[in-house]
Amino acid sequence: MEGSEDEALASQFELDFTLFTCMVSSLVGSGWFLDSGDSFHMTSKKSLFSTLEEKYLQILIEMGNDEKYSVSGVGKVAFQREHGARITLTDVKYILGLKKNLVSIAMLEERGYDVVFSKGKAFP
Repeated sequence: MEGSEDEALASQFELDFTLFTCMVSSLVGSGWFLDSGDSFHMTSKKSLFSTLEEKYLQILIEMGNDEKYSVSGVGKVAFQREHGARITLTDVKYILGLKKNLVSIAMLEERGYDVVFSKGKAFP
C-alpha cells in the first residue's frame, strides 16, 4: 500500500509542478511578474480581467518605492496555457496607475503551492 501512496504523491507533485511551470511561463510571457513582497495579485489593465467587480475597496496599497495606490475593483484573470488548459488567478486587485502586473507569491502559497527559487527560476 505504501508504494501506491508514494506513486500517487509523486504523480500529484508532477501534475502540480507542470501546472505551476506552465503558469509561470504564461505569466512571464504576458508581462506578469512574480512578487514575494505583495499580499495580492494586482494589475491596472482592465482588459486582462475575465470578471471584474469595479468598486472602491478602501484598501491602500503601498509599493516598495513608497507610492500608494487605491484598489478600484477585484476580479479574476485567466491565462491560456500552451496546450489549451486555462489557469485562473482569483482575487486579483484592479489598481489604476500601477505600472506592472504582479502575481503574489504569498497568495500562491495560500492556495497550497510551495514556491522555491533556484538559479533564477521559480519552482513549486
